[in-house]
Amino acid sequence: MKKINKAIFAGSAILASLVAFNANAVDEAFKANIELLSSITISEVQGLTFPAQVAGTAATVTVATSDAGAATFNITGIINAPVVASVSEASINMTDSVSGDEILVDAFTVDAGASALDASGVLNGIKVGATAHVDAADSQGSYEGDATFTVVYL
Repeated sequence: MKKINKAIFAGSAILASLVAFNANAVDEAFKANIELLSSITISEVQGLTFPAQVAGTAATVTVATSDAGAATFNITGIINAPVVASVSEASINMTDSVSGDEILVDAFTVDAGASALDASGVLNGIKVGATAHVDAADSQGSYEGDATFTVVYL
């Protein structure tokens, strides 16, 4: 019985010290908030178009953002908002639907990487270029692939 009483007394002493310690705690309230922005709208004006190449010849073909074949996009969103535009993938494959052959496309460039929407909430004519790697073994045909153009508020 004495052992039980000692255990209860020891437990009570520990509990009392914890309560005494908590009596010295200080609390501070804080606010949490979030602003929900209007979504950005992206319109593709033109897809990325590489110049035609001769089958059976290896080539590295680059379309710069200043070239006529560059992909072109218009975006709308919040007035004067800073944005950054990019291509989500580091590389994609364009595939010929007949032969199944693939051409690697990489080295995407965006001419308006970090920019801002204007006083109307518009940024038109953002250009995207890239490099296609044609292999001599690639079959004659029409190659297509999809990449993702992304724009986010900064």
